[in-house]
Order: sequence, then C-alpha cells, then structure tokens
Amino acid sequence: MNDTNEITSRRRALKLAGILLANLLVFPGISEARIWTDIYGRQVEADLVEIHDGGSAVTLRVLDGKLFRIPVSTLSEADRRYISNQGGGANPGGGNPVGSGSDPHGKEKSAIRQQIRKLEVWLRRAMREGNRQSVRKLRSGIKRLKKQLGAL
Repeated sequence: MNDTNEITSRRRALKLAGILLANLLVFPGISEARIWTDIYGRQVEADLVEIHDGGSAVTLRVLDGKLFRIPVSTLSEADRRYISNQGGGANPGGGNPVGSGSDPHGKEKSAIRQQIRKLEVWLRRAMREGNRQSVRKLRSGIKRLKKQLGAL
C-alpha cells in the first residue's frame, strides 16, 4: 500500500511539474517573479517594477502585491548584476520602468531569463526529490529557452 501511495504521489508531482512547465512556455509573461537575496542572505520572491535614481534603488512587488523601494546596495551581487542588465542606469535621476531600454527584445529576453531561473529552481527541487522524469523535462525546457534566448 505504501508503494502505491508513493507512485500516486510521484505521478501527481510529475503532472504538476508538466502543467507548470507548459504554462511557462505557453504564457511567458505570466510568471515574472524571481528570488531576490539581500547581503544578509534573506530571500523574497518578487517582481522588479522600477529602477530608480540611475540604478541606486529599485521597487519590488512581493507576491501579495505590496511594493517596496529598496536600495540596490542592500542586495546581493547577483541581484545587482541582474538590475544592471535590466537597464539600471539608463535614466540617471529618474525612474526607469523595467524593459524601457533601447533593446527591442529587452522585455522578451528578460521574461525568458526569468522563466529559466524559475525552471532552474524547480529543477533543483526535482533533483533533490529524485524525480528523474521531471528532471529530464525541466532540463529540456531550460535548454529550449536558452536556445530561444540566443536567437534574439
């Protein structure tokens, strides 16, 4: 009986991973939240809404919809690089809505990068759980998105 419950549980997890992967691939703009880490290692999942003051501060929207203005100096090095790739500094002294840079594919590239990060989080989880089928599907999805990103 225990084996039956485990198999059923794995099947449900696999179906959920497949549904989530399909939603990300079909509806690219829906899931744009990413994990942000501060210099103390604390993490929050939020959307980047706006870059302020030439990249010295950002506004993040957490999952419950609340907005927070955060100095970039309190964020991890990886998050600071992400912000600079999003155009932090393109408009010194004023607000810079995300994706308003000169690259015509900037928003699309940003959305694909965020999808890749989300899939990588799920991939790590699937690897921890030993779910080989999900690992294969997620790796395939990541590879396809990276190829799509390279084509832009």
